[in-house]
Amino acid sequence: MAEQTSGRRDYSELVDIRSPVVNHVLAKQAAVKRGVRVDPKKSLQEKMIQFVRAGSLTWIKDYFQSRTGPKHPFLTYEGTGESGIYPMRNAQHTSDPIKLSIVADWATGTDESDRVARMMERSAPDYTIHLGDTYYVGNPQETIHNYFEDVKWARGSQGSFALCGNHEMYSQGHGYFDYLLPKLGITNGRDRKMLGQHASYFALRNDHWLILGLDTAYNSENHPFIQYFINAKCAFPDEVMSWLRGVVKLAEETKRGIVILTHHQYHSSFEDEFMLPAEQLGELLGTTRPIVWIWGHEHRMAVYGKYQKGTGVLAYGRCIGHGGMPIDLNIQPKPDPSENFVAYDDRQNLDLMSRAKLPKRPLGFNGFCTMLLDGDEMEIEYKDIDHVTTMKERWKANGDGSVTGVSISADHLLHVAEGRSIEDALR
Repeated sequence: MAEQTSGRRDYSELVDIRSPVVNHVLAKQAAVKRGVRVDPKKSLQEKMIQFVRAGSLTWIKDYFQSRTGPKHPFLTYEGTGESGIYPMRNAQHTSDPIKLSIVADWATGTDESDRVARMMERSAPDYTIHLGDTYYVGNPQETIHNYFEDVKWARGSQGSFALCGNHEMYSQGHGYFDYLLPKLGITNGRDRKMLGQHASYFALRNDHWLILGLDTAYNSENHPFIQYFINAKCAFPDEVMSWLRGVVKLAEETKRGIVILTHHQYHSSFEDEFMLPAEQLGELLGTTRPIVWIWGHEHRMAVYGKYQKGTGVLAYGRCIGHGGMPIDLNIQPKPDPSENFVAYDDRQNLDLMSRAKLPKRPLGFNGFCTMLLDGDEMEIEYKDIDHVTTMKERWKANGDGSVTGVSISADHLLHVAEGRSIEDALR
């Protein structure tokens, strides 16, 4: 691969940036002097000293303005002339087959994110969807650089959509709502100009399938003085629930197979679970109808079997948070993972580790998934940055609002949990 493209971030700069404070430091550094980089191998104290020497302490003012200032108003479809439900069409303007390319945690502004975007583009999708997170803090400058300048987002022939991630809310959502959404949405059908995405949630629908992109991030960040003591529950905003009830009429959806797309996970064998969105969906769908749920947030590809907890929905979970961030393989599955944990991609990308100058830090493979809807069947193919298909699965919409797994295959490089088989992901 060629050397780092000028203007793009080095992959190594994105390792160990989970703290909102560190993200704001790095965001300010990039804005002050984009050519000066913080050494990811240094301690937090050393990073701060290096930053002070290279840049400016005005990040403190920016941090508190960003973190304690007002959120961007939550946008809805009211007054836009649109319902937020879009009939799915392909480039031939027919209802099937439909191809969607989906990625999460992609907007890093690196050569790796550019490679993933170009792979998505070459798959000739009708729709492209980002499940959220623009790094470091999703402010207007980073939104412009990471989507439209240093790296260009892959556009679908019929439309492109993006969900909000928690990193966008580090800066109260202003970059996401004001600078990203106006450049997305469905196309005008002539020169593929995007007509704008009017809200942080949407539905794509045909006779057999309902794809729901829902916002778990708007309520993902508490006030900085309490966030380390009380975790946000990532609830769907009330406006989203009203839309699901009154416009989508989700509780009355008894025909189509349902796919949920969010930024945050329903459950995990690696990190925290966010149960409240699953319970909100359970109010409308009940707890016995199986659906497919794809999310990001965790920087890995992981596969789960059928899962239902409390009053939450019954879902087959797929984590695809490996779009652009470093895949840190130091984070291992919990010692006693849930019985529905099936597989994850734990391969070390030795070439990337060498180029990122982190040979002793185990980093994995970035990637995305392509979804093909053909009548009542859905095929999802998961590909890595080297064009390897790690998993392919087929689903059937049963015509009663439920889905059934038809077949699944996985490359032998996908690590299957002990005592499980890859077929458990469909059972």
